[in-house]
Amino acid sequence: MMESHVSGSSASEMAPFVIFFIIGGVVLALLFLALMVVGTVCSWKIFKKAGYSGSVGLLFLLSLILWPLGEVVVLLMLAFGKWPVIEELNRLKGPQNQPRQ
Repeated sequence: MMESHVSGSSASEMAPFVIFFIIGGVVLALLFLALMVVGTVCSWKIFKKAGYSGSVGLLFLLSLILWPLGEVVVLLMLAFGKWPVIEELNRLKGPQNQPRQ
């Protein structure tokens, strides 16, 4: 019968490395969570300033988690969509100040 063992290392010698990687994983998870919260708050404010509901920022967060290209769709919506705040400004200016097309 053959015995399988790693020469020169034991479980007690590996314990500090295992603890280091567990703590590192927890720190990275907390950092990721903090970045997600900051990103959600920022996107909430951006959508609110553009005239959309701030909750569309949550859509941005979900698109980051569920579909990798989802944030591209949301950014395209911001870049090329008609912002409600601009439409309201044009409505308040009246027809004499409308840009020519």
